[in-house]
Amino acid sequence: MAIVLTAGMLIKFTVLIILVAVIIDALLSINWKEVCLIAGFSIIVAFVSFNAMDAYMYNKHLDKQACEELNTPYLHWVMMGLQNYGYYSPDDYEYTRSFPADKRNQACFSKIKERISEMGFKGVTELFINKADVCFGDGTFALSDFLDDTPDKERWVHKYILYAGGKYSSYQHFVAGILLGIYLFMLIGAVMCLKGKETGRNIILAPRMAGLGILAFLLLWETSGRYFTNFVPLLLVCAVLAFKWKGKSSNV
Repeated sequence: MAIVLTAGMLIKFTVLIILVAVIIDALLSINWKEVCLIAGFSIIVAFVSFNAMDAYMYNKHLDKQACEELNTPYLHWVMMGLQNYGYYSPDDYEYTRSFPADKRNQACFSKIKERISEMGFKGVTELFINKADVCFGDGTFALSDFLDDTPDKERWVHKYILYAGGKYSSYQHFVAGILLGIYLFMLIGAVMCLKGKETGRNIILAPRMAGLGILAFLLLWETSGRYFTNFVPLLLVCAVLAFKWKGKSSNV
């Protein structure tokens, strides 16, 4: 598990959310010593792998000092996520880059406080609702952001999958229905769990906690309908849990 999680985080760091979800689930269901083993081994493997990757990249391909000068702090994406539905903003990039590298975190934090103060509680709540809709309401996963990058030849399928295609609306509504169906079964499974259909060690929390984790993360991050794509398999697992049924001697 540690190796798979580390490989995933090297590709997309949000995979870390799954490790947190697994640890929370483990704390509620198994001995704390086993939890420490899971968490400790996973963290050690990830730490060693990331440091080895950094050492290789900086020694063979990158100039460390230049990277530090060009570095964009994580708070930049939180700041960008607090304006205009949280979409990508070139103006925000210009703002962050206008400061020396060692001042960028402080500048982003100041802008975050300013935007939260301007919006107030009601404004922030409305923004989060809109961001959740954008991030989790597009059954196409916004893949056309890439599929419409000057395809070599136009085929019949482009009428459906490209934003400018005449049939795109039909495709968009169809896949949105599938996504809403997944959400419906996720909710049914969660209600069944709350009503006690799952008990003791049979309660399956990790995929559900991971779903909540990516939701919380994307409410704070830059907004895009494709940023939760790597969590779709976990959403399917959560949906399938609605179909659990009790046999004569065990849960299936």
